[in-house]
Amino acid sequence: MSLRGSVGFILVLLAAAVGCGDPGVSPLPPEPPVRDAGVLDAGASDDAGVVDAGASDDAGVVDAGASDDAGTSEDAGVLDAGSADDAGTSEDAGVVDGGMLAEVPSPPEAVVAVSGDSAARVFWTAAQDHGSPLTGYIVTASPGGASETVAPDVLEVQVAGLTNGTEYTFTVVAVNAVGPSTPSQPSEPVTPAGRPSAPAGVVATAEVRGATLTWTAPEANGSPVTRYAVDVQPAVEGATVDMTGEQAHVTGLANGTPYTFTVRAWNAVGEGPASATSNAITTPDVPGVPLDVSFQAEDGAAAVSWSAPASDGGHALTGYTVTLQPGDVTRTLPAAQTQTRFTDLANGAAYTLHVVALNAVGTGPEATGTVTPARPPAAPTDVVAVAGMGQLTLTWTAPASTGGSPVTAYRVTPHAAGVPGTAVTVGPDTVTTLTGLPRGTTFTVTVAALNAVGTSADSEPSAAVTTHDVPGAPQTPLATALGNGRVRVDWTPPASNGGIPLTRYVVRAGPSGRTATVAAGVTSATVLGLGGGMHHAFTVQASNALGDGPLSEACDANTPCGLGLGAGPRLSDQASSVVIADFNEDGLPDVGYTDAFGVGVLLGDGAGGLARHHIFTTVPNGREAQVADFNQDGHADLVFLYTASGSAQATVVFGDGTGRFTAKRDLASGTTTGSLVVTDLEGDGKQDLVMADWGSRMLRLFHGDGRGDFAPRHDVPFPDDIRSVAAGDFNGDGLADLFLTHNNFNATVLLADATGGFQTGQTFHTGLYPSAAKSVDLNGDGKLDLAYANTGASSFAVALGDGTGQFGAFADIPVANTPTSLTFVDMDGDDHLDAVVNHDTLNLALLRGDGAGGFNGRQDFVVSSSGRVVVGDLDSDGSQDLLMAGNPIHFLKGDGRGGVRTRMEVATPAIPTWAATGDLNGDGKLDLAVAASNQRVNVSLGEGNGRFGALRTLVTPSNASAVVIVDLDGNGWPDLVTANPSGTPAPTLNGNVSVWMGDGAGGFGPRREFATGLAPNALLAEDFTGDGKVDLVTANSSDHTVSLLTGDGTGGFAARQDSRVTEVPIALASTDVDGDGRRDLVVVGYTGYVETVRNNGTGIFTRKQSVSIGSRPRSIALADFNGDGRMDAAVADSTGNTVTVLSIAPTWGLSTLTTRPTASTPYGLVAADFDRDGKPDLVVVYNPANLGSDYMFSVFPGTGTDTLGPVVRYTTRGSVVAVTSADLDADGRPDLITSQGTHKSVGVFMNFCL
Repeated sequence: MSLRGSVGFILVLLAAAVGCGDPGVSPLPPEPPVRDAGVLDAGASDDAGVVDAGASDDAGVVDAGASDDAGTSEDAGVLDAGSADDAGTSEDAGVVDGGMLAEVPSPPEAVVAVSGDSAARVFWTAAQDHGSPLTGYIVTASPGGASETVAPDVLEVQVAGLTNGTEYTFTVVAVNAVGPSTPSQPSEPVTPAGRPSAPAGVVATAEVRGATLTWTAPEANGSPVTRYAVDVQPAVEGATVDMTGEQAHVTGLANGTPYTFTVRAWNAVGEGPASATSNAITTPDVPGVPLDVSFQAEDGAAAVSWSAPASDGGHALTGYTVTLQPGDVTRTLPAAQTQTRFTDLANGAAYTLHVVALNAVGTGPEATGTVTPARPPAAPTDVVAVAGMGQLTLTWTAPASTGGSPVTAYRVTPHAAGVPGTAVTVGPDTVTTLTGLPRGTTFTVTVAALNAVGTSADSEPSAAVTTHDVPGAPQTPLATALGNGRVRVDWTPPASNGGIPLTRYVVRAGPSGRTATVAAGVTSATVLGLGGGMHHAFTVQASNALGDGPLSEACDANTPCGLGLGAGPRLSDQASSVVIADFNEDGLPDVGYTDAFGVGVLLGDGAGGLARHHIFTTVPNGREAQVADFNQDGHADLVFLYTASGSAQATVVFGDGTGRFTAKRDLASGTTTGSLVVTDLEGDGKQDLVMADWGSRMLRLFHGDGRGDFAPRHDVPFPDDIRSVAAGDFNGDGLADLFLTHNNFNATVLLADATGGFQTGQTFHTGLYPSAAKSVDLNGDGKLDLAYANTGASSFAVALGDGTGQFGAFADIPVANTPTSLTFVDMDGDDHLDAVVNHDTLNLALLRGDGAGGFNGRQDFVVSSSGRVVVGDLDSDGSQDLLMAGNPIHFLKGDGRGGVRTRMEVATPAIPTWAATGDLNGDGKLDLAVAASNQRVNVSLGEGNGRFGALRTLVTPSNASAVVIVDLDGNGWPDLVTANPSGTPAPTLNGNVSVWMGDGAGGFGPRREFATGLAPNALLAEDFTGDGKVDLVTANSSDHTVSLLTGDGTGGFAARQDSRVTEVPIALASTDVDGDGRRDLVVVGYTGYVETVRNNGTGIFTRKQSVSIGSRPRSIALADFNGDGRMDAAVADSTGNTVTVLSIAPTWGLSTLTTRPTASTPYGLVAADFDRDGKPDLVVVYNPANLGSDYMFSVFPGTGTDTLGPVVRYTTRGSVVAVTSADLDADGRPDLITSQGTHKSVGVFMNFCL
C-alpha cells in the first residue's frame, strides 16, 4: 500500500469522525507515516539501520509478540528471536535473546488533534518498539492533564471531558516492557466547541404590521454566535426580519392578528435549538365602532354623543370624525371629545350622522343614525277629569302643533289643594286613568305633550273633581260557635261608607270558603256548613256601588265536633228510600226520605248533622226515591214508587225551596212496578218518567210538561219480566235510550227512535237475577257504559260502550255476598268512578275503579242496612259520604281514600262477657283480650287502626265475668287477670281470679289462681294499699262482700281479706272519695243500691252511705260530669231503663244530679270525652231480652253541668253486655269496644269527627 493511499483512507475516516465539511472544523493533520503489515519500520523504506526481520514467516524475525510465540507480549523486555527453549529466558531483563539489549520505544510522531464538542480526536503514527513489543499508548491533554490509554495497535483516541472554548495541545507516549517513551511533540493547539444553546427570554412587542423582538444571547459553547434566525407563528409569506444583536424587527405582519415567535442561534459548529415561544401579541388594528351613540333632535339642531369604542385596535385613539349628510359637513374631533352639535338645520328634515374613531392604524367602522330636528309641541287643551274609586279618568285634546316631531307621550300631573302630585307619563293616546290616588280627595289635572325634542307647557288645569271610595273595613267582628256546623258573626259598621251608601256585607270563613251575605242594614250573619271540630277564621267585608271594601280583622271560632262512632249517628228510625239534595236552598245537602208516614226531610248543617224538619203525608213506604225539578220552578221535587194490593203508582211531591213539600201528583203505573228512572226522553229539557212493570211485562212512560203534570201514560210492551231499567243517550242522537235487565239471565238495550218508540239493540246473557241496571261513563271516554248487579250471584257486571249504541261483552266483578244495590261514585278523589255495592248480609263492598272500566282493591265494611245507597258530601270535607235506607238510615262518612267510616267486628267463638285493652307485645299498639262464655279468654294483637289479628286462646277455670290487662310485676310487660265467678272446679261458687304473666311479646306464662269471695262479678286492679304494687279487688255477689288481694309486686297475691258491702254487689268503681290518698270504692248492688265504701288502709273496707237507684242496676261509670272537681257516678238501671248520675260528696254522701230515660235494658256504661269538648260524655249499651230488637247504644253528651245533653243513638250488630273505651288508633280520641252477646263478636267503633 502506498503512503499517500494510506493517508487518503485515514482522511476519509477522520472526516466521518469529526464531521468534515461543518463550519468551524479544525484543519486536517499532516499525513502521518503508516505502519505496513508485518513491518517494523523506523523510517523510510530506504533508511539506513532498518531492523527488518522480513515477512512474518521468515526465520529469525524480530517478532512483535504474536500470541503463540515463545516470547510473548507479556515477556518483560524480551525480544524473542528463537524458540521457547532459547538460552535467553523470558526473565532476562533488557536482554535481547542472543545477546541484544532492548530499549524504551521511540516517541510517537505526527500527533494531530481535531476539536469536537467538549472533546478532541487525537491521531499519531506508530512508535518504534526498540526491541521490546509495544504494550500501548498514553495520550495526554494540556492544560488539565486529561488522558486516555489505548492498545498498541490503536493510533487514534477521543479525549472527552474538555472545556469548550479552551485551547488544548496533546502529547502521546508509547509504552513497551522497558517503559514509556519520551512524549511526542505537542500537537497543534485546538479549541473544543459545540453548537449554541437556545436563546432565552424572547419578548415580543406588537407594532403596526410588525413586531419587535428581544432576547438574551444563548451559551456559545466555545464558538461565538455568528447569526440568529426568527420563526413566526403562524407563518407569514413575505415577512422580513431586520436583526441587530439580540434584537429583531419583524415586518410584513397582518394587523389585528395574534402572533408568537421563536429564535434560533448559529455558531461555527452549527445551528442551536429554538427558544421557548414568546409571549403572544396581537398586532394593532383600526379602532372599533363608537358605542352608546345617541342622536338628539333639537329645535333647528342635531346633537350626537357617543362613548369610546370597545377596542382601540391596540393603538391609542387619535380622534373622531363626524359627518352630517346632506350637506357633507365633516368635523374632526380630538379623542377626548365624544359629542358635538350641528346647528342651522331645517326642522322636520331628516339628517344622517356618521361617527368614526381614528388611531395611527387608520379609520374604524362608522356608527350611523338619523335625526330630524324639531321643537317641543304646543300644550294640550280641553282636559276633563272624571272621579272614580281612588282614581281619575282623564281625556284631553291633542296639541295644535307637534313642533315637527310626532307626539310620543303625555305627562299627566294631578294637583291636590294646589300642590302638584307625582306626574305620570302615558302613551300617545289622549285618554288615561290615574290610579292609586287618595280616596275622597279633590284634584285638578294638567297635561303636557312630549315629542322627541322636548315637553310642551302644561295645559290649563281640568275642573276640580273629588275621588270616591269603597267602604272601610267593618269593625269589632266577633264569632260565636252555635253547633251543627254554624257560627254567628257580629260586627259594627265601617267608619266610612266611602261617600255613598253601603249595599251589603259578606262574611267569609276560612279555610272552608263558606260565605254568608246580608243586607247593608244588618250587622250579624250566620255561616252554615262548617266542618265540625275545626278552627275557622272569619272576616267581614262591606260593599257599596263602587265595589268591595277591605276585609275586617279576622275573628275565629272552633266549631264543635259532631260525634262519629263507627259510623254516623242514627238519622231516623226507619226509611224505605233516601235521596240527597238541597231542599231548603241554603247551599248545604239535605236528605229526603220515604217512611211509613210519607215523605220527610232532614235538613243538613254541612257538618254531617241532619235535623228532622218536615213530614209530608202521602202513601207509606215509598221506594226508588229520586230528585228532579218537574215543574221547573228551581226547587227540588221528589218522586217515588208505591205498590199495594196489586196496584202500583209513582208519586211526585213538589218542593217549595224551604225544605217542605206542598203538593203531590199520583201516577198509576200498573200492577207490580219494580224500577223507576227519571230522564228526558225527547231531549226537550222536561223531566219524564220511565217505570218497569215486571208483572205486566210493560214499560210505563210518562212525558212531563215542565209544569209538574204529565201526559197520559204511554205503554211499551216488552216480551219478558223486567227487573230494572236505566236510561241514557247510548248512540249520541240526543234521545234517551234504555237498558233493561229482565227475567233470570238477560239484559237488553232499547234504542230510541224519532217516533217516540224504541228499537231493540243488543241482548246479553247475564248472571242470575240481574238487577240494579246502571248507565254511566266508567272509563272517562265520554260514552255511556252499562252495569248491573247479579242478585242471584256474588258479583256485578260491566260492559263498555262505543258511543254508537254498541257495547262490549260484560265483565263480571266478584263481591263477597249477594248484592242488593249498585252505585258508582269517586270515593278516593282520583277522578275515577268507584263501585259501591251493598249486600243482603249487612256488608258493604267498595271497589276502586281504574278509570278504564275495571275495578279492584275491594274493601268490605260492616253496615246496619242493606238498602239502596245514595251519595253526597254531607259534612263538607270534600269527600263523598254514603247514606243507606233502612232501619235506621245509615250514615257512613267517606274517608277520602276510597273507604268509609263504619264499625269493625272481631268474631269470638262464644258470647263475649267483657273486653280489655293493653299493649301486650310492646309495639305501641293496643291489643284486645275478650272473656267469653266458653271458659276462654281470646287475645288478639292490634294493628293500631282498630283492626285486630287472629285470636289466641287462654283457658279459664270457669266463664270469666271480667278481664283486666295490667302490669302486676312492674317489668313493663302487661299481665292478664280474670274474675271467675264459679272458681275451680266449676260449677261450685267458690270464686277466684286467674293470673297469666305476660312475656312482652303477646304470650303468657302458666295460669295461677287466687281465691276470692263467692261469685266475683266485678274486678279492679289498682294500688289499694299504697305500697306502689298492684292489688286486686273483686265484688262477690253471692256472699255480699268485696275481696282485697294484696299484690307482692311479682304477680303473686296474699290471702284475700273480705269486707261486707251492699247485697249482691255486681259492679265496682274506685276513687279517692275523702281525699286521704287511698282508693275508696263505689259499689253497685243488684238489689237496687249504690254504696260508698271507705278504704281504711289496713286491707279492710268500711261501708259508709248508700242510696236506692232502682230495682236492677247493672253497671257504673265514674267521671266529673258537672265540672266541680269531684268524681260523679253514673249508674244504669236495667229494669227501670234509666241512667242516673250521682254526685259523690267528700263526706261519703250520694245525691242525684240527673236521671235520664234510656232504651230497653241498659247493661253497660263507659264515660269519656268522646266529642273532645273537655266535658265527659256517657255511653250506654243495651242488652234487650227480645231477639230482633233494635240494637243500638246511646251517647249522652256531657254539658259540664248537672244535666246531660240530648241523646245521640248509634247502631250495633246485636245486644251488648259490656262496653269499654280506649284510643285504639292513637289519634287522641277515645274509641269504643262493645261485647256483642247475640252476635258473638266484639264491636269496634272508631271515634271520628263529623
